[in-house]
Amino acid sequence: QQHLMNLTNADSSPFVISVPHKDGEKWILTKHILFAKGSGSYTLLQTDQGPHMLSINLGKLCEKLDPEQFRRVHRSYVVNLRRIDFLHKS
Repeated sequence: QQHLMNLTNADSSPFVISVPHKDGEKWILTKHILFAKGSGSYTLLQTDQGPHMLSINLGKLCEKLDPEQFRRVHRSYVVNLRRIDFLHKS
């Protein structure tokens, strides 16, 4: 089972989450998260180190992430604003 860690940085926002791994649990710094894609009860967390499937819905994950750093841009997607390099005008 996947757990969200309560470790915080100086401004009290979470900066690490724990995800299940074949050998136990892996901690991921939120600065490495590129985006999250929700699908029902699961969320695909895409990091610069690869994808991780979480057994938590996107809404619950959003509650744990810093709103200054992460933005829900669609009902199924959350992006890390600090990792955006370019916005394409359509």
